[in-house]
Amino acid sequence: MDQTGDRRWRRRLLGAATGLASGLLPSVASFAQSYPNRPVRLIVPYSAGSGADVSARGIARLLPRQLGQEVVIENQPGGAAIPASLNVVRATPDGYTLLFSATQHAINPSFGPPLPYDSINSFTPIARLTSQPLLLVVSSTVPVSNVAELVAYARARPGKLNYASTGVGSSIHLAGAYFAARAGLDIHHVPYKNASEALVDLVRGDVQWIFYPFQSVQAQLQGGRVKLLGSTGAERSGWAPQVPTMVEAGFADFVMPAWQGIFGPAHLPGTIVNKLYEAFSAVLTDPSIVKSLEAGGTDVYLADPPAFAQFLSREINRFREVVRISGAQPE
Repeated sequence: MDQTGDRRWRRRLLGAATGLASGLLPSVASFAQSYPNRPVRLIVPYSAGSGADVSARGIARLLPRQLGQEVVIENQPGGAAIPASLNVVRATPDGYTLLFSATQHAINPSFGPPLPYDSINSFTPIARLTSQPLLLVVSSTVPVSNVAELVAYARARPGKLNYASTGVGSSIHLAGAYFAARAGLDIHHVPYKNASEALVDLVRGDVQWIFYPFQSVQAQLQGGRVKLLGSTGAERSGWAPQVPTMVEAGFADFVMPAWQGIFGPAHLPGTIVNKLYEAFSAVLTDPSIVKSLEAGGTDVYLADPPAFAQFLSREINRFREVVRISGAQPE
């Protein structure tokens, strides 16, 4: 990590509060004091090997040092993360079933059918863990070198170009739709079942661009088969300081990083929330974790439960506005 990234990371850690008032009854407090006394289940609503899964496993690897118990990853992919989230909502609020959630949690309230739970009130926020800017990745077959040139190229070819995503209603899709709407582009959305299929067509030039995390496009970048033009982060990342943000490229308010965080069921006792937050906080100060996350294009961005709750509320409102402006619809 360079010095700028290190300062930013430290500011975020220092800005996260560490104390939460519990207000527990004596019997519940006694129960919480013994937590945990058996393995903790961490539900990941994405497939094994996905970006979220890699982050979850890397972080969970060090949690037993802090909790004194094994943390078991359980992948439950599919359904825009709704079935896995519902399983956590229905779990006993005892700290033994947790959700490793991501940006989709904030998208679902404004995109798709009504949810079987409340995205805010049905969960207990424990910690935001990461920030993962999406990168505007363009096929090397497209003769452009910056965002302005890409916009001009697309405007000169109305209805002839395509952008890819890894699923309708994903943050990847909404970033592309939002960009197209803001730039006034007539371009087609092509959803894929997985990133590997999308990247094959991107390299070939069948689709011209995609907004995607760094980790999955790293090999194509190193091979010169795709180009990076911009980032949806609020600021340039320490691991990719040469990549301008979309705001710098002239798109005010185009800040749409992916993120990951931990939730429990509603009514999780405050003492347990404290223990879990402190455990995740300790893990995210470990240099090996910071290094491994940054190698995959992910920044540590720790937020305590109150800050995470406020962030989630803002994210839900922000994506509601993104959906409105982009005109994105379930297909």
